Amino acid sequence: MDSPDALQAVSEGRKRRWRFTWPDWPVTLLIALMAVIFLAMMGNIIFLDGEDWRQTGGTSGQALHDGRWVTLVTSIFLHVGIVHIWLNMSALASLGTPVSLRFGRGLKAALWFYALFMACGLIGSLTFVATNWNGATPMIGASGAIFGLWAASARIGGGGSPVLLPMLHPFVRRQIVAAVVSNLIIIALFLVLGAISGGGSIGLAWEAHLGGFVAGFFLIGPFLRLAGRS
Repeated sequence: MDSPDALQAVSEGRKRRWRFTWPDWPVTLLIALMAVIFLAMMGNIIFLDGEDWRQTGGTSGQALHDGRWVTLVTSIFLHVGIVHIWLNMSALASLGTPVSLRFGRGLKAALWFYALFMACGLIGSLTFVATNWNGATPMIGASGAIFGLWAASARIGGGGSPVLLPMLHPFVRRQIVAAVVSNLIIIALFLVLGAISGGGSIGLAWEAHLGGFVAGFFLIGPFLRLAGRS
């Protein structure tokens, strides 16, 4: 029969296993915020017959022409459907955690992680708008920021390197190739779906992915130095 001390040790071990440590919370809170916004968006559209959040919160060349510069930020937190948000949040959980851990523990570390996320997202949005300056089709989604975290994760060796890996390190090169291939596959799938549906458009903001990835690739070093974690 197990002793009371042994049972207590097992119980404490289970509690520690399921309890989030602080470095997990920046990513967890970000996912929770995205989920709450998505549910509010769906509730507004389905139950209140509200206006299309994609049109009001998404960013585009036309939105900036109209003076709605805030859409460069709001677009990052909106998603168009269950599959869209599920894919993005799965990627955020996977790629965001090692980057968050690299910034360390505590509120200051979390704020630096959020700053990097937003910087990558904003540069991704600006890249999309700059390459579609006269476009009216809005872009929404956190994928630009997430691709930035992908690049940042590559530079820190997936969280396993105490220093930034050189830009031409084999691991970094493999991650760049993986990011390019994933985009090409998704673009191909969207083209096929567009052809089948008769829409003909890609419907994928690959420009935001590219801008966010490049931003994360180059910004992770300066951000870690500013956070005192280089």
